Amino acid sequence: MTITMDNYKELEDVVKIARENGFRGVVCNICAGGTNATSPIVVKRQEREIIIKELERVKSLYPKDFLLVKSMINWYRYPDHRGSCFWGDECLHFDVSWNMRRCFGSNADCSNCGCLAGSFQNILKIMLKHPVEMVKFVV
Repeated sequence: MTITMDNYKELEDVVKIARENGFRGVVCNICAGGTNATSPIVVKRQEREIIIKELERVKSLYPKDFLLVKSMINWYRYPDHRGSCFWGDECLHFDVSWNMRRCFGSNADCSNCGCLAGSFQNILKIMLKHPVEMVKFVV
């Protein structure tokens, strides 16, 4: 699920539906836009704390079904990850024409990051600290 100001209140319902239908859990991105694109659904800095409170509320109600851990939610809380993102800084990314790019999208706005992969930070560290949640991702 990609969270926007238009749908963030639906997160709990999405988790309930996933739970009722036997899904392993729910994760989300925050709609962050791109460096050369503007959209009315991009979450602005002043709106982010409202969304973070909702992520924390849903996590407290469904700790086993909403798979973001505290450190992942905190990654979203402080969105400027220029120069501090494992996935953007340490991994190679290519577009469909094999041109290198910094991240999953060629215009990622790392000053307003909302990327789920980025929220993992160093994947090994997250896996060691939260093995139950991580098993749900890969199994």
